Amino acid sequence: MDSNNTTLTTKSSPAPINFAIALSELILDISALIPNIYFIFILWSRHDLHNNLRVLLASFSSCLILVALTRLPTEFNYIFTGVLYIEVFNWLVYGHEVAVMFFRTIIVPLTFERVLATIYSKNYEQQKSPKIGIWAVVLTLLISIAIGIYIGSELNNSSIRNGVITFRGSYYGLYHIIDVSVRLVIWIICFAIFVLILRYNQRCYAFSRLPNKHNLVQRYQFAENVRSSKLLLAVGIIIFVCNLHFDCVMLRIAYNKDYFNVEYSQSFDFVLAVALNAIPIAAIWFHSSMLEAFKSHLKHLTPCLCIFKCFSKSNNSIQQQPQLAINSILPFPPNHPTTTNKRLNNYKSPRALLTGQKLIIGREEEQRVYFNELRKSWNVPPYEMKKKYIKY
Repeated sequence: MDSNNTTLTTKSSPAPINFAIALSELILDISALIPNIYFIFILWSRHDLHNNLRVLLASFSSCLILVALTRLPTEFNYIFTGVLYIEVFNWLVYGHEVAVMFFRTIIVPLTFERVLATIYSKNYEQQKSPKIGIWAVVLTLLISIAIGIYIGSELNNSSIRNGVITFRGSYYGLYHIIDVSVRLVIWIICFAIFVLILRYNQRCYAFSRLPNKHNLVQRYQFAENVRSSKLLLAVGIIIFVCNLHFDCVMLRIAYNKDYFNVEYSQSFDFVLAVALNAIPIAAIWFHSSMLEAFKSHLKHLTPCLCIFKCFSKSNNSIQQQPQLAINSILPFPPNHPTTTNKRLNNYKSPRALLTGQKLIIGREEEQRVYFNELRKSWNVPPYEMKKKYIKY
């Protein structure tokens, strides 16, 4: 960015409002490294998701880390010198814009992968190779590089005076009109597909409990599609809100590319910094297995809290040892009104939108149904079992 003839280069510090936004963004970008690194660790160490989806989400989280890292030098420089951009950081601008474009485009391959998982539910889980995820990442990265280099060159060739950025490209405003229009349509379609996939898999999972309706592999895939769709729907909402804000900011450039306040650019970077933290947290929070793993890791990181809890419940734990031994073998022992059974009896599983049938979303609810079916098979009299075999 051309900083000649600009008042920002002569200031020792930015204006108070700009300083507050920049400092908040700096703190958020630094803190975003922790949840994203942890999310990558969860994806690498566990197999809660299909390999294609693991590759896509790990690449996405790596992109979020790159977005944060490429902003840190610029933020430090702006906070301590008042200079928004310097020529040394031109290469950082390109890297940052490529990462941002990857962030804005990743929703398309994520949607495509979930559609494939739903259509080929009979054998999708058996395909361990992540070729689809790798190719989707490569194509998304190539598109992001092409768009990011163009936007980065426009930013590096722009000028700033009195807190106002002027873009010199003749077609830069027109580009943002086209970009906003196309992306908005794509995001609405992808969001609608996510909702439909979630509802469809919930319904299929409810009907999969009927006799001879689906095999066990397909039933498992329906359950996994529901869990993954809930995760991706939460992530997609965050991406959609962030992109919607970005579109509003970019339309300001399309309206007048010769008068673009610094505060507009800072507002987008601040919202993006919030999203960098919210996305991995939402992904873990809305996936039951990942959330359980996080709680387990957190429990190991807080030994003092665990010791305090164990000390306060020492009497109860001693009395419950025999029952816990039984629960370790049979998760839901019959004719034993344990604490676990009471909690599960109060649990209300979600119901299908169209049929009203109960859906098995939680792991504990699913275990209870499987155990009940197994117990029923144990209690079937021999002559009834013989009739059933003769019937079939």
